[in-house]
Amino acid sequence: MDDYHFWQDFFDTYQSLSDGTKALWLIVPAAFLLGLIALVMRHRVALEDAKNGMRGDLVYTIHRDGDDKLRVYRHGRR
Repeated sequence: MDDYHFWQDFFDTYQSLSDGTKALWLIVPAAFLLGLIALVMRHRVALEDAKNGMRGDLVYTIHRDGDDKLRVYRHGRR
């Protein structure tokens, strides 16, 4: 059992796989990691919105133009 090397066996097994399976070995972990990051980030944004009470619809927007004039825009029904 002293001659057994896990990484050597792992890479030997990987080398003997078909090309399609090798491609999946490269793509699936990266896609999983990106999906997990997106899920966590979406959860954190929703959690912050819930803490700040930011639920509902956008009703008004206040915009300051170059002349320091404030303009109020109403959204939704008129």
